[in-house]
Amino acid sequence: MCLEPPPTGPLELSDDDAPMRECWRCGKQVVASVEKCPFCAAGSTRRAIVSGPQIAATTADSALMRLLAAYVIFLAVSVAGMLFIRTDSWLGAGRREAKPSEILVATLVLEAIDVVVVLVAIAWIRVPSTVQRPRFGKRVAVWVAFLPVLAALLAFNIVYHWILRDIAQIDMIETNFTKDARLLPGWIVAICVQPAVIEELFFRYAALGALRTVTGVHAAVILSAVMFGMIHLAVPLSIPMLIVLGIGLGYARIASGGMVLPMVLHFLHNAAILVLERALS
Repeated sequence: MCLEPPPTGPLELSDDDAPMRECWRCGKQVVASVEKCPFCAAGSTRRAIVSGPQIAATTADSALMRLLAAYVIFLAVSVAGMLFIRTDSWLGAGRREAKPSEILVATLVLEAIDVVVVLVAIAWIRVPSTVQRPRFGKRVAVWVAFLPVLAALLAFNIVYHWILRDIAQIDMIETNFTKDARLLPGWIVAICVQPAVIEELFFRYAALGALRTVTGVHAAVILSAVMFGMIHLAVPLSIPMLIVLGIGLGYARIASGGMVLPMVLHFLHNAAILVLERALS
């Protein structure tokens, strides 16, 4: 019987036998020797960011610093505008109560300013592409899976504010100014459409994208959600609930690979709250 001599050269490992590592960005297992993750294109270290052509570490740092600067501006404009509306200062130091139509107009003007700020910020930040788009079948499954997530977020919002208002007896900002049916189209734009588009573009596109160049996916989702919650300083008691909502929307962005799903979820969430507030007012 003839025995085959043992190989004298180095053994070649297949991908199944090769040592693996966890991608710092997407968390999936990849071959340790590869220079970039085949799923999200992240480099082997957090300082080597890759998306198509390699993006230098200085570019990632620049995107993050620009994001923080834009966020400070966005925060300042939003808080100043909402305080201006809440104090009725445009009515002459609050000498009379603002009419619902005046509140709506002031809100729409503020949101128009926010639109300009966010669009300029996105162009300035130049967000690297860090989210991979899944196949069509998986995208459909993600959309279906997030319907109960939306229901859970709505339930949490309702229970959270019910505890504050009815159990803790904490005064909440009244929303009777949305009751006038003639103003409903304007409030739909102000409460449902504008936030669903503009806030999602900033927090789930710009913020989440820039943060993912320097941290993993879960940290980026949570940090962007905290930023989202803090932008609503005019309603401080709602910030914890808004952070939870932001986390859900962030994972919708990651799972679907696009912006449409978080925008639709944000719109439906706010629309449901608007309908509920009108029914209870």
